Amino acid sequence: MSTATLADDLALARAVAAAVSAVPGVAALSRGHSTGAATYGPGDTIHGVMVRRQGATLQCGIYLIARYPDASDLLALAVRVRQVACQTIDTCANERLQRVDVAIDGLVTGEEMP
Repeated sequence: MSTATLADDLALARAVAAAVSAVPGVAALSRGHSTGAATYGPGDTIHGVMVRRQGATLQCGIYLIARYPDASDLLALAVRVRQVACQTIDTCANERLQRVDVAIDGLVTGEEMP
């Protein structure tokens, strides 16, 4: 993979991270439980968002910690996060999006931070 592609992946991951972090019910992005849930590139790492290429299509994984009570319906939160990620990717990338996976790695309450 070329350095330019890695830089594009970082920019896309950064945009997705910013967009999904603003979704009500998202407390923070997560590094994942057993995987290094991140996009890596020249001089930077975006934790909580994995951008991968499968041929001519993009795949994205988002790992987050939800905040209760804003995220009392975790399935609805995952749907909202997926929609925001898809909109962001459509805006930022000229490639076909194959899938967006959302993993909720934890739940915090009130003002508690992960």
